[in-house]
Amino acid sequence: MSALLTEQGSSFNLDELFMQIQAGMVLTDSQGGCEAHNARAAELLGRALPHGLSLLELVSAAEERNRLAALLDEACRTGVSMPKQHVVLQDAQGAEHPFGIVIDVVTHQTTGERVALWLLEPDQQGSRVLQETLGAMLDFGSGVFMLASPGLSITHINQACRDFFAQREARIAQVIPGFAAGKLTGSSIDAFHRNPAHPRRILKRLAERAHPERATHHSKIELAGYTFSQMIRPVVIAGQFMGYSVEWHDVTAEQAHEARWQALLDGSEQGIMVLDSAAAVLEANAAARNMLGTQPDWQAILGKARPQLFNALEKAMATGKGNFETWAVAQDSRAVYLRCHLKRLPQGPDDLRPHFVMTITDLTDLKEKKQAIAEQQDYWHEIFDIQTEGT
Repeated sequence: MSALLTEQGSSFNLDELFMQIQAGMVLTDSQGGCEAHNARAAELLGRALPHGLSLLELVSAAEERNRLAALLDEACRTGVSMPKQHVVLQDAQGAEHPFGIVIDVVTHQTTGERVALWLLEPDQQGSRVLQETLGAMLDFGSGVFMLASPGLSITHINQACRDFFAQREARIAQVIPGFAAGKLTGSSIDAFHRNPAHPRRILKRLAERAHPERATHHSKIELAGYTFSQMIRPVVIAGQFMGYSVEWHDVTAEQAHEARWQALLDGSEQGIMVLDSAAAVLEANAAARNMLGTQPDWQAILGKARPQLFNALEKAMATGKGNFETWAVAQDSRAVYLRCHLKRLPQGPDDLRPHFVMTITDLTDLKEKKQAIAEQQDYWHEIFDIQTEGT
């Protein structure tokens, strides 16, 4: 491992330097590839670093990894050492630890190439930041919160979160063997997902935004018969991305209620649609889809009816109700004659615009029969008129 290096006109032996310095030390090339390291570095990182392994790969957050790579490249090009950086590195088990890192640029006497000496120290400032983050999270009170690292290992849960999962522990343990609310800290959130790669991609994109602290991701997961909603936010403190806060809600009852209503709507023989004030169809039941198509282009179907539809919407906006009949074109190009009844729905505090429920009845057969009768009547009237003229 011995190598002769120079810095600021003096030379030194790498073996002697590694023995004298108590901090973790790693010698890398300009790309962060490991050339050598001392025992303290292996102890801090929980592994012996193989030759060529890039230290940058141990940086948890992509944004931090890219920033550190740019600083390392600049330092090796200019020969100017890099000031102390605060980063989070992963050990061999994937656990994450905050470090203070100083990179000195030195020159290899034999090759003349600039190489980097990394000095690693456990970062007490990073630990304090994590504690401040935890304190801020706990200040939310009764909310169910957990904190996850950039690598998505759970670093903290508040008491409400511990109680939340303790109450559901028995059922969850049936699908996640060994699950226990008291063992959540240190585990990975991957356990909650059937396909962990999918949420990881979403959260990675969330963290890589220009201002991740402004981003929020909402999701629902089905687990052990429960339906949980999650609100996930990146945690950024003092400009550093520290991980994610995750707020949990059990929405099992609400989901079941919605499912019952959907079953009731789908069981209706009448077509039922929910529209906004711009006549955009937000929802439609099975009967409406059967009448007009399984995946209908609502704008095309209602295109001819839009003048009448907007008149009915205006009337429903003013009076609460509106009715009209119209021809429309179904997904398979069939002409259908619809009787439409609009009713304005109560507007909730979060609704930006009013919504309407529209029931539709397919009167095509009746309309065609009436037209056939009318045509037949016209025919007989015409015959009668001819006969009358002949007499």
